[in-house]
Amino acid sequence: MTVQLPIRFRNIFFILIGSFIFAFGVYHFNVQNNLAEGGFTGITLILRGLFDWSPSITNLALNIPLFFVSYKLLGRTTFIYTLIGTFSFSLWYALIAKYSNLIIDLTDDMVLASLFAGLFIGVGLGIIFNNGGTTGGVDIIARLVQRYVGWSIGKTFLVFDFFVIVLSLTYLDIREAMYTLLAVYIGARVIDSMQEGTYAGKAAMIISDHRTAIADGIHATMNRGTIRKSFLPPNQPRAHRRGDTSHHSRPVIPE
Repeated sequence: MTVQLPIRFRNIFFILIGSFIFAFGVYHFNVQNNLAEGGFTGITLILRGLFDWSPSITNLALNIPLFFVSYKLLGRTTFIYTLIGTFSFSLWYALIAKYSNLIIDLTDDMVLASLFAGLFIGVGLGIIFNNGGTTGGVDIIARLVQRYVGWSIGKTFLVFDFFVIVLSLTYLDIREAMYTLLAVYIGARVIDSMQEGTYAGKAAMIISDHRTAIADGIHATMNRGTIRKSFLPPNQPRAHRRGDTSHHSRPVIPE
């Protein structure tokens, strides 16, 4: 049983804000300072560097096949949020590239360029993830890996991004690729910190006969993993059967 959660305007609003921050960072810090990027965004920048194809178009083209995967495996709500995140990123990028007169030239200080590239991209994606969305591409893959393998989203990004950055050497020199790797690492750490929050020890215990539905809801809305347990028999210590008023085995879902 999969929980079909309602579409919330608040989530959509913050996904739009996050995709704007993401697009701003990609254009003004990555593109303007000859930095690549990881994931599908990095692939679109490779295509831009080699063929001068706009990332706003290639981003959509690359993501169409993954939309179907998103709908089937992540559910209707995440699918809709993913559509919004992906299309809004492409729209924001096209508008910024066409109308923004801001030039942030940090080529004389590439460490600073990498820092701000990672910060903007990490914050933008973190906002999107925290509101149940993705921008397609590796975002979808990372959400699936987190759910079924247990890796953090940032870890999946780092692994995939490493290979994309190696491919970026087709149009970047080794120095720019190394600074790109620094930006990607910073972005991944920012995403993980936003996902985990400031308190790593928080936990919740849920007692219910509808454990599958609740677990699906937690995965979809909070982007957290769950561990399913059952209470021990009534003759066990009280701490092991807290909340089990009927003395029946009840599944428990701690976060």
